[in-house]
Amino acid sequence: MLLIDASNLSTGGGSTLLRMLIDVLKHRQTPFHVIAPARTGVQHDADISLCKVGNPLGRRRQQLVENFVQQVQPTNILFFGNIPSPKPISGVSTYTYFQNAHLIRFLSKGIEQPIKDKLRYWALRRFVKKTLRNTDYWIFQTHFIKNHFEKEYGIGKNTGFVFPFFDLSHLQNWTATNQAAIKRDRNSFVFLSEGYPHKNHSRLIRAWEILNSKHGLQPKLHLTVGQPHLINSIKSANESGCSIENHGFLERDKALALVQRCEFTVFPSLLETIGLGLVEGSLLGTKVICSDSQAFSEVIRPSATFDAMDSENIAEVIASSLSDKDQPPSNVLIENRLEQMIDFIVGS
Repeated sequence: MLLIDASNLSTGGGSTLLRMLIDVLKHRQTPFHVIAPARTGVQHDADISLCKVGNPLGRRRQQLVENFVQQVQPTNILFFGNIPSPKPISGVSTYTYFQNAHLIRFLSKGIEQPIKDKLRYWALRRFVKKTLRNTDYWIFQTHFIKNHFEKEYGIGKNTGFVFPFFDLSHLQNWTATNQAAIKRDRNSFVFLSEGYPHKNHSRLIRAWEILNSKHGLQPKLHLTVGQPHLINSIKSANESGCSIENHGFLERDKALALVQRCEFTVFPSLLETIGLGLVEGSLLGTKVICSDSQAFSEVIRPSATFDAMDSENIAEVIASSLSDKDQPPSNVLIENRLEQMIDFIVGS
């Protein structure tokens, strides 16, 4: 029996991965039980218990895990939200899935964040250091993240493992079903992401203003943000002659349909553990133009790269891509290793 503690998981990419993990476990008929908040989108059933959003540092989370250890008698526990158990749990093998690059101090330097977020990440980093020995193994999406985590936290070389995974089957099925209906807009770009500071929307919007004012270009940019300051920036840019459409939150299939309508995926993010938008954009046939960060070189071979800290450079690369008819396609370099990760945790 595998117990999965996702009690502190938020919405976003982590929740998508959790739902995919649950689907595969059910398909394999692997005995498991998940603890997760309703906001992750998982549905209550015999294998899933919904809980209130938990503080990963709090006593309540520890009690919740201990109660389910007593209830389901697991042989393995997967902590799916970056943070090991506050206390050691004896008699079981424990694994922690790490997917928050903010908890690696070196990588998050220079990223503007609200003071409350800085304090939260500082507290979480301290707690990770305190609880390192409460997990037997760490699981990462890329070697880049694994190597930086090992440098910062000093875990043993034999306790960290890399198992990238993403929703490959859904993307393949979607493409096969909708391929005939694709009509790509050759002058359009898409960036599917909430407007968190590290996603770098402000510089991207500024780049679109530069494209208009300096290069005389008005390519279409599709965004999915909800933050008022970004909505205001989009309005201002459009009033100056840009063409930016904000869709707000999109359901999964609608988001995929939007990506397939675009010729390009643009990805200016400054901090990712894998960057699912890169993978999805490439697998759905768009040309991916992204930050030249070393973090992405393991994930994808993009069609072009830019300096994500420089709006002028972003604009120049976008302009060049629009005129380059021979620009190469993008290729995903990592493979989906979800099955191997499950084998590693519970055995084949």
